Amino acid sequence: MTEVNFYKLVRSSAEGVLPRLLEKIIKDSLRATILFQNNEKLEEFDEILWTYESRSFIPHTKFTDKNLFHQPIILSMNEKNLNNSDILITIDGSSPSSLDNFE
Repeated sequence: MTEVNFYKLVRSSAEGVLPRLLEKIIKDSLRATILFQNNEKLEEFDEILWTYESRSFIPHTKFTDKNLFHQPIILSMNEKNLNNSDILITIDGSSPSSLDNFE
C-alpha cells in the first residue's frame, strides 16, 4: 500500500527544504519524481538543485531529457514513473491522478 505524507512548510520554503530531502533520498539509494504544475517552477527548481550549495549538487534531470532511467531524481510535469521512482513529491499544488506506481 502506498504511504502518503503531507508537509506544511511554515518556517522554511520548498526551495530551502527540498534539496536536503533529496540528499536523504539519494543517500538511502531511493529515486524520486518531483511533479510540477508549470514549467516556470520546474525550471526554477532545476537551477536550485544545480546551485544550492557551492560544493555539491543534486543529480537530476528534466522529464524531457534522454536517459531518464539513469537519474535518481526527475523533475516532471508528467506523473508517469519514468525512472522507477520510489517517491513522488508534488510541488505548487500538483495532484496526481494515481499513486499506484510509487511507494
